[in-house]
Amino acid sequence: MLVIMEATATQEDIEKVKDYLISKNFDIHQSTGMKHVIIGIIGDVVGFDSTELENMSGVQQVVKITEYKKRG
Repeated sequence: MLVIMEATATQEDIEKVKDYLISKNFDIHQSTGMKHVIIGIIGDVVGFDSTELENMSGVQQVVKITEYKKRG
């Protein structure tokens, strides 16, 4: 799952999202770009209701990635 933060998200917004995800027992990886911060979530997201996460301050979009398909 990916959390894409708004370009205007504050460091406090980002920390609150990360703390929330850690409290749900997810491992996280933050990627900081020129305009956006993307937080990658590692863990079982099947059955995870992302509504609360989507409504957090600074969150632009939550993208669930539940299956990896190898091309070839």
